[in-house]
Formats: sequence, structure tokens, C-alpha cells
Amino acid sequence: MLRRNFTVAPDGDYSIEVDPRSVDAARLTLLAELGFNRLSLGVEDFDAAVQQAVHRIQPVEQVFALVDAARSIGFKSVSLDLMFGLPRQTPESFDRTLDQTTRLRPDRIALRAYTHLPQQFKPQRRILSAELPTEGARRLMLLRSFSAFQKAGYVHVGMDYFALPEDALAIAKRQGRLHRSFQGNSTQPDSDLISLGVSERVTARTPRPWRRITTALTRGACRWCGAWC
Repeated sequence: MLRRNFTVAPDGDYSIEVDPRSVDAARLTLLAELGFNRLSLGVEDFDAAVQQAVHRIQPVEQVFALVDAARSIGFKSVSLDLMFGLPRQTPESFDRTLDQTTRLRPDRIALRAYTHLPQQFKPQRRILSAELPTEGARRLMLLRSFSAFQKAGYVHVGMDYFALPEDALAIAKRQGRLHRSFQGNSTQPDSDLISLGVSERVTARTPRPWRRITTALTRGACRWCGAWC
């Protein structure tokens, strides 16, 4: 659908975020054939106890194998998403995740803080508040993360992003042309965004509720709005 309605630049950057539990080498190959050339893996934490607490089991070996496969297939960039402040995390356990991450050597790292809002997000209701780390432990994890990534040679691009010196984001920062949108740091200036799917949250959106969305998509219709979703 996108290729039918838009001109796709042959040398563009096409990124996709995937759940390591839902992909294998064959699926990564398919994504590359579809045109994706940048990959982001939502790891959050490598510690088994933390993964169990958030009901997201993904062995370290599985993630390492996926990164190796992505590089062999030809993805020009692999990014890892990490999160601190999760249940059962300690500064010491997160140190191990930081060590495994730097050994994996992704091109980019996104480090985000967990926000516990079970009243808004139903999956978080399975997380025990008593198992969340203290504010002091969270701050220590953040400080140790900055130290570990900088010792490993990563550039703090800004906010929650780190990148290798040869990555396009790090180069853009050195050259004074780094941009920031609500979606994160970018080498490109702000531009129009088109949102597709039930998780869309930008300036172009389909009408809600979901039955109307399905009807609109079936008819090929779309409604625009001028406010952030």
C-alpha cells in the first residue's frame, strides 16, 4: 500500500522495531526483502528475574543470535532498547545488562525509564509495585548506564540516546545538524508524519472507535486532524 501511494527513496532509511520473541532469522530476512534496513530490538533487560517479573522472557542467547543474523542479512543499523526502573532490577543486576549490551555492540542504544501507571496500562497490573526499585536505585542505574556506555565508546547523542561515533546520529551531533521530535533524535528536520494502524499517535489519524477504523480502512478512507493524538 505504501509503495502504491508514495514515492519510496531507494537510498532512504527504513526502520522497524521488533519484539525479539516474535522474530527469527527467516522473518528478519523477509523484513529486509520488504525494504527495511534499520532494526530496533525491544530488549528492556537481559536479567532472567526481571524478565519474569514483567512477563517478557527472551534469553540472552536469542537476542545475540538475532543481532548476528541481522548483521549477516545486511541491516545497516541495529539498535537496542533498554529500560531501567523495572521490577526486581537492582543497580548490580542492571550492570550485568549493561555489560552484555556493550559486548553486543549495537549501533544505537535507547535508554528509557519505566513509568508505572497500572491504572492506564492494563498489562502493568500484573506487575507488583512492591518489587519496583527505589528512586535512589533508579538514579544509580541511570548514572552507571551513562558511565558504562561512555567507557565503551558510545556518544551521548541527547536525552535517552547513545550511538557509536560512526553512526549517523553521532555524526549529525558533531556537525550541529541533529534534530529532535517527539519520536526521538533524528538526522532529518521535522516533517509531515502519516500514522497507520491501531497504535498510531501522530498528526494523521483514522477516526475512532476501532469498528469505524476498520470500516474506514476497508473503504480506503482516512481523516486528518491538526492536533497531536
